[in-house]
Amino acid sequence: MFMPLMIDFKDKNVVIIGGGKVAFRKCVTILKYGGIITVISPDFVEEFKSIQNKITLIKEPYNSCYLKDAYLIVAATNNREINKEISDYCKRNSAFCNVSDSLEESSVIFPSTITRGDLSLSISTSGKVPFLNKKIKKELESIYGEEYSQYINVLAGIREKVLKEDFTEEEKKIIFSKVLNIPKDEIINIETITYESLKELVHKSFVEAEK
Repeated sequence: MFMPLMIDFKDKNVVIIGGGKVAFRKCVTILKYGGIITVISPDFVEEFKSIQNKITLIKEPYNSCYLKDAYLIVAATNNREINKEISDYCKRNSAFCNVSDSLEESSVIFPSTITRGDLSLSISTSGKVPFLNKKIKKELESIYGEEYSQYINVLAGIREKVLKEDFTEEEKKIIFSKVLNIPKDEIINIETITYESLKELVHKSFVEAEK
């Protein structure tokens, strides 16, 4: 059973075996999160040229010596036997492994993701129905637009301000609840977060409760 988990991937060593389109897509995904990537294959699709200065390309056939010390290993060849051999190596050496043509041999899978700044939404059917992932992703993209990147930054600023002030735990909960009821556009356009404005939210809440 796959557990959803957020991992800091910055500077983690990743080895991808395979030079096709699947390998390229996984390479691009990992690059977004700061992984240090080495790709091993006798040949590479043209797309790799666009990122060749960001990764290490080794034009050689698979050899297990390249897998040593890898944090994540991706088996993305078109050879079933090689992919299985890579999976077996990962099991013996307790390495995270993604096998492109075998869910059963993978200890890690790649979910569909939506990123809006610090907001990350992941969709997965545990590798069983990828075309449903695409449908749900499209629906979520229409709900959570690019403005959420700035929205989260402002909310984070409000949270930081609240935690620094002398609000009680009850007042903090009230402020966070009230802020989320303010339209996104208004939140995004806030220029200065003041103690007085936050205190006013608390006051309004108590007034409304007394009505």
